[in-house]
Amino acid sequence: MYRFLENFETGIPFIDNGHRRLLADMEEARQALEENHEDDFHRMSAQLLDTMQEHIAKQHIYEEEIMGMSHDPELAEQKEAHAHFRTVIDQHRTSLNWQNDYEELTALMNFLNEWFLQHILSSDMLIGSALKKAKAAAAEAKAKAAKEARAAEATHAEEAAKAQEATG
Repeated sequence: MYRFLENFETGIPFIDNGHRRLLADMEEARQALEENHEDDFHRMSAQLLDTMQEHIAKQHIYEEEIMGMSHDPELAEQKEAHAHFRTVIDQHRTSLNWQNDYEELTALMNFLNEWFLQHILSSDMLIGSALKKAKAAAAEAKAKAAKEARAAEATHAEEAAKAQEATG
Protein backbone atom coordinates (compact mmCIF):
# COMPACT_ATOMS: atom_id res chain seq x y z
CA MET A 1 0.00 0.00 0.00
CA TYR A 2 1.31 3.41 -0.97
CA ARG A 3 0.55 6.37 1.22
CA PHE A 4 2.39 9.47 2.28
CA LEU A 5 3.63 9.23 5.85
CA GLU A 6 4.64 12.06 8.14
CA ASN A 7 8.27 10.91 8.17
CA PHE A 8 8.38 11.37 4.36
CA GLU A 9 7.98 15.13 4.75
CA THR A 10 10.85 17.31 3.62
CA GLY A 11 9.27 20.39 5.16
CA ILE A 12 8.95 21.92 1.69
CA PRO A 13 5.23 21.94 0.77
CA PHE A 14 5.80 22.04 -3.00
CA ILE A 15 7.99 18.94 -2.86
CA ASP A 16 5.84 17.13 -0.29
CA ASN A 17 2.68 17.73 -2.35
CA GLY A 18 4.36 16.28 -5.44
CA HIS A 19 5.36 13.20 -3.48
CA ARG A 20 1.82 12.85 -2.11
CA ARG A 21 0.41 13.00 -5.63
CA LEU A 22 2.89 10.45 -6.92
CA LEU A 23 2.16 8.01 -4.09
CA ALA A 24 -1.60 8.40 -4.60
CA ASP A 25 -1.20 7.54 -8.29
CA MET A 26 1.09 4.64 -7.43
CA GLU A 27 -1.52 3.28 -5.03
CA GLU A 28 -4.21 3.52 -7.70
CA ALA A 29 -1.93 1.70 -10.15
CA ARG A 30 -1.08 -0.96 -7.55
CA GLN A 31 -4.78 -1.62 -7.01
CA ALA A 32 -5.40 -1.88 -10.75
CA LEU A 33 -2.58 -4.41 -11.07
CA GLU A 34 -3.64 -6.37 -8.00
CA GLU A 35 -7.26 -6.57 -9.14
CA ASN A 36 -6.15 -7.24 -12.74
CA HIS A 37 -8.21 -4.36 -14.13
CA GLU A 38 -6.84 -4.60 -17.64
CA ASP A 39 -8.89 -1.61 -18.81
CA ASP A 40 -7.05 0.57 -16.28
CA PHE A 41 -3.48 -0.45 -17.12
CA HIS A 42 -3.03 1.94 -20.06
CA ARG A 43 -4.83 4.79 -18.28
CA MET A 44 -2.75 4.33 -15.12
CA SER A 45 0.53 4.24 -17.06
CA ALA A 46 -0.43 7.49 -18.78
CA GLN A 47 -1.56 9.02 -15.47
CA LEU A 48 1.72 8.08 -13.75
CA LEU A 49 3.72 9.50 -16.64
CA ASP A 50 1.69 12.73 -16.48
CA THR A 51 2.33 13.04 -12.75
CA MET A 52 6.01 12.33 -13.28
CA GLN A 53 6.16 15.01 -16.00
CA GLU A 54 3.85 17.66 -14.56
CA HIS A 55 4.74 17.47 -10.89
CA ILE A 56 7.92 15.61 -10.19
CA ALA A 57 10.03 16.86 -13.12
CA LYS A 58 9.02 20.47 -12.31
CA GLN A 59 9.85 19.80 -8.69
CA HIS A 60 13.36 18.72 -9.74
CA ILE A 61 14.07 22.23 -11.01
CA TYR A 62 13.11 23.62 -7.60
CA GLU A 63 15.24 21.02 -5.79
CA GLU A 64 18.25 21.88 -7.94
CA GLU A 65 17.78 25.60 -7.21
CA ILE A 66 17.71 24.91 -3.47
CA MET A 67 20.81 22.77 -3.74
CA GLY A 68 22.56 25.44 -5.80
CA MET A 69 21.73 28.17 -3.28
CA SER A 70 23.04 26.03 -0.43
CA HIS A 71 26.16 25.05 -2.42
CA ASP A 72 25.29 21.39 -1.96
CA PRO A 73 28.21 19.23 -3.13
CA GLU A 74 25.77 16.58 -4.40
CA LEU A 75 24.09 18.90 -6.92
CA ALA A 76 25.82 17.28 -9.91
CA GLU A 77 24.65 13.82 -8.81
CA GLN A 78 21.13 15.15 -8.26
CA LYS A 79 21.05 16.68 -11.75
CA GLU A 80 22.23 13.38 -13.22
CA ALA A 81 19.51 11.45 -11.36
CA HIS A 82 16.89 13.94 -12.53
CA ALA A 83 18.09 13.65 -16.13
CA HIS A 84 17.72 9.87 -15.86
CA PHE A 85 14.19 10.36 -14.50
CA ARG A 86 13.27 12.45 -17.57
CA THR A 87 14.80 9.80 -19.84
CA VAL A 88 12.64 7.13 -18.20
CA ILE A 89 9.55 9.28 -18.78
CA ASP A 90 10.44 9.65 -22.47
CA GLN A 91 11.19 5.94 -22.88
CA HIS A 92 7.90 4.91 -21.31
CA ARG A 93 5.92 7.45 -23.33
CA THR A 94 7.34 6.09 -26.58
CA SER A 95 6.68 2.46 -25.60
CA LEU A 96 3.16 3.09 -24.32
CA ASN A 97 0.68 1.15 -26.43
CA TRP A 98 -2.28 -1.12 -25.95
CA GLN A 99 -0.23 -4.24 -26.63
CA ASN A 100 1.92 -4.32 -23.49
CA ASP A 101 -0.03 -2.35 -20.91
CA TYR A 102 0.50 -4.78 -18.04
CA GLU A 103 4.26 -5.00 -18.63
CA GLU A 104 4.52 -1.25 -19.12
CA LEU A 105 2.67 -0.42 -15.91
CA THR A 106 4.63 -3.05 -13.97
CA ALA A 107 7.95 -1.70 -15.26
CA LEU A 108 6.91 1.85 -14.43
CA MET A 109 5.88 0.83 -10.92
CA ASN A 110 9.19 -1.00 -10.41
CA PHE A 111 11.09 2.12 -11.46
CA LEU A 112 9.00 4.35 -9.18
CA ASN A 113 9.40 1.99 -6.22
CA GLU A 114 13.15 2.14 -6.63
CA TRP A 115 13.05 5.91 -7.22
CA PHE A 116 11.02 6.47 -4.10
CA LEU A 117 13.32 4.38 -1.93
CA GLN A 118 16.64 5.51 -3.41
CA HIS A 119 15.94 9.12 -4.29
CA ILE A 120 12.97 10.57 -2.48
CA LEU A 121 13.66 9.00 0.90
CA SER A 122 17.35 9.88 0.75
CA SER A 123 18.31 12.82 -1.48
CA ASP A 124 15.06 14.75 -1.19
CA MET A 125 15.01 14.40 2.59
CA LEU A 126 18.49 15.96 2.67
CA ILE A 127 17.26 18.90 0.60
CA GLY A 128 14.57 19.57 3.19
CA SER A 129 17.14 19.33 5.96
CA ALA A 130 19.53 21.67 4.13
CA LEU A 131 16.76 24.21 3.58
CA LYS A 132 15.80 24.08 7.26
CA LYS A 133 19.43 24.65 8.23
CA ALA A 134 19.74 27.53 5.77
CA LYS A 135 16.57 29.14 7.13
CA ALA A 136 17.79 28.69 10.71
CA ALA A 137 21.18 30.19 9.82
CA ALA A 138 19.48 33.12 8.09
CA ALA A 139 17.24 33.73 11.12
CA GLU A 140 20.26 33.52 13.43
CA ALA A 141 22.22 35.95 11.25
CA LYS A 142 19.27 38.34 11.18
CA ALA A 143 18.91 38.19 14.97
CA LYS A 144 22.68 38.75 15.42
CA ALA A 145 22.62 41.71 13.04
CA ALA A 146 19.66 43.23 14.89
CA LYS A 147 21.44 42.77 18.25
CA GLU A 148 24.61 44.38 16.88
CA ALA A 149 22.59 47.26 15.44
CA ARG A 150 20.89 47.84 18.81
CA ALA A 151 24.27 47.74 20.58
CA ALA A 152 25.77 50.20 18.08
CA GLU A 153 22.74 52.45 18.47
CA ALA A 154 23.09 52.37 22.27
CA THR A 155 26.82 53.13 22.03
CA HIS A 156 26.11 56.00 19.66
CA ALA A 157 23.44 57.37 22.03
CA GLU A 158 25.87 57.16 24.98
CA GLU A 159 28.60 58.92 23.01
CA ALA A 160 26.16 61.62 21.94
CA ALA A 161 25.03 62.13 25.56
CA LYS A 162 28.67 62.37 26.75
CA ALA A 163 29.48 64.83 23.96
CA GLN A 164 26.49 66.95 24.92
CA GLU A 165 27.53 66.91 28.60
CA ALA A 166 31.05 67.95 27.70
CA THR A 167 29.84 70.92 25.63
CA GLY A 168 26.99 71.95 27.82
